[in-house]
Amino acid sequence: MKNKSKDQEERILIAAQKRFAQYGYSKVTMDEIAADIEMGKASLYYYYPTKEKLFQVVMESEQGEFIKEIDHLLAKDIPASQKLTGYVEIRHKYFEKFINLGTLHFHSAMDSQSLYQDFFKKFTEMELSLIEKIIRDGVERKEFRKELLECLPRLILHIQQGFRFLFLKKTQENKGNKSLLGNLKKDLQILIELLLIGIKN
Repeated sequence: MKNKSKDQEERILIAAQKRFAQYGYSKVTMDEIAADIEMGKASLYYYYPTKEKLFQVVMESEQGEFIKEIDHLLAKDIPASQKLTGYVEIRHKYFEKFINLGTLHFHSAMDSQSLYQDFFKKFTEMELSLIEKIIRDGVERKEFRKELLECLPRLILHIQQGFRFLFLKKTQENKGNKSLLGNLKKDLQILIELLLIGIKN
């Protein structure tokens, strides 16, 4: 069995990322991705045996970029309140990118499969850890009230998840309404601003 080439895997991922972003998960075929990089379909399946697996790797790649961006934000010497608002903005951008990749269809098709569930479970745990770092930083700077350290990160996570769930529900009811994402972003920004008023020392 031949060894897999890292360069070839990267070419496949870039091509798949472009396809999914332009057309959405459901409308992209493995034949099209293979044609984009002039690769035989059999060779493509050697690297990624299913479209679902390839899409999962694309999502993991996007997650890696998200973590890098958040780590860069957390390393800045700025108030924790700015880190929190920055986090919400970056997280929304990441959510919007996933919507463009076509995760709405993928979500409904794959929610019963443990591979997909495990991915989002791990991402949720990672996201909670990042929020905890921001809140802990605010407490240590005496910017946030320390009694909120235990409950606030999970509350912020659940608020964002609730808003995104509402967006997904409205999107299914109002297909093609492009203003919904903008409204979601505005609502989250307002909510975080109000939240910061209540948690500051």
